[in-house]
Amino acid sequence: MALNLLDEDGRDVLIKTSPDGKTPFKFETNFTLGRPPQLEVGESQLVNVALNFPNLPIEKLGKYWFKVSIDGSEMAQMPLKLVKGPAVPLPESQKP
Repeated sequence: MALNLLDEDGRDVLIKTSPDGKTPFKFETNFTLGRPPQLEVGESQLVNVALNFPNLPIEKLGKYWFKVSIDGSEMAQMPLKLVKGPAVPLPESQKP
């Protein structure tokens, strides 16, 4: 399974990977599903996958898409919209 992050124009989102470099965001993993006995060989089945990307350094607000591919075939695109949230005041103990 591969997961790519695209901007609203369908271009790869570049993520800063070093002080001087950026690379397209891509997550890849392999997994194997067992086949329940009532499914025929090659029959499709659904699987839930949850991923956590804390502090993903996306540089600007806007609309994005996660493109999901399995074995090189695009299976789905899932939207992501980044918006500016409300300002959260610092606790007294953290104020300068």
